[in-house]
Amino acid sequence: MAGPDRSVGPRDVARALGKRSFVLRAVVAEFIGMTLFVFAGCGTAIFFSSTRVSTFATETETGPGQLGASLTANQSLADLEPMVRKGFIDTAAILTVNSSWGVLTAMAFGFGIMVLAYGIGHVSGCQLNPAVTISLALSGNCALLQAVANILAQLGGSCLAAGLLYGVVPNGGGSSLGSNAISKGFTTGEVVLGEAVMTCFLCFIVHMTAVDVRSVGNKGFAPLAIGTTVLLGHAVLLPVDGCSINPARSFGPAAVSGTWSNFWVFIVGPIIGAVVSVPLWWVCTQPAMDRLDLAPTQEFGAGSAIPSVRVVQGKDISSDSPEAVSLRKQGSNNNV
Repeated sequence: MAGPDRSVGPRDVARALGKRSFVLRAVVAEFIGMTLFVFAGCGTAIFFSSTRVSTFATETETGPGQLGASLTANQSLADLEPMVRKGFIDTAAILTVNSSWGVLTAMAFGFGIMVLAYGIGHVSGCQLNPAVTISLALSGNCALLQAVANILAQLGGSCLAAGLLYGVVPNGGGSSLGSNAISKGFTTGEVVLGEAVMTCFLCFIVHMTAVDVRSVGNKGFAPLAIGTTVLLGHAVLLPVDGCSINPARSFGPAAVSGTWSNFWVFIVGPIIGAVVSVPLWWVCTQPAMDRLDLAPTQEFGAGSAIPSVRVVQGKDISSDSPEAVSLRKQGSNNNV
């Protein structure tokens, strides 16, 4: 006979952090996790960016192989336009490398969050994002003192990761170390809106999978859902601003490299998204006028993980109550 399930998931940690004022090991886990996350994510963006051009550019004005060496990690493919116009570089090759860089960078950030959620989710909930921490604090799933300590740990971990990248990247002083920057053609208002929407998406998924006790994915699949959401955010926003959706991820590289241009948008946008996500989660989980019975439907069986929502005005009906049984029988008769 199988014993009771004693596994601990992000949902259990969120409930514990909401009740306790401070857990030191959660702060330590956030610091370590943020260091690894930023180093892996920004490192992928930096190193693949610095090699993507030299792979395809075999001839330049100054001779073979010189173009790749002349580009630093914080330069974009737009800097190659003069070479394209003169016929030294194939435009199709540039587009191919640019697409590969975007996919690989998005995967690095998305998978990074996913594996860290499996690794430290049972310790700190793997927030690794001040916006997520703020949304959890507003929803009552993280105590205020814990939230402040977690955010400080996240900022510190991001700075440490950027410092490590500074030491690893050749000519680190000339690199932006993966800092976010608004791309040409986009306004600050557009970037704030994009960051707010995708951060809201992320915080909403965190609440619905890792916090909501009724979610079938609150333990095993929450990291996968959250990591995929981060990947989607990068797929959308990488061409816009390099994708932040995480003030701490933006802070470390900016602080170490001194890249502060329009930095405020990477703070304001995610915080707006975090705040907006809380009422959206509340609306989806707190019945306002009706009581919800989450009894499994007869079609899927009593052991099914797929719930059927029965709405009965003014009554609190449990799945084992006579009223619920009567409702299921009535529904079965109506389907005959």
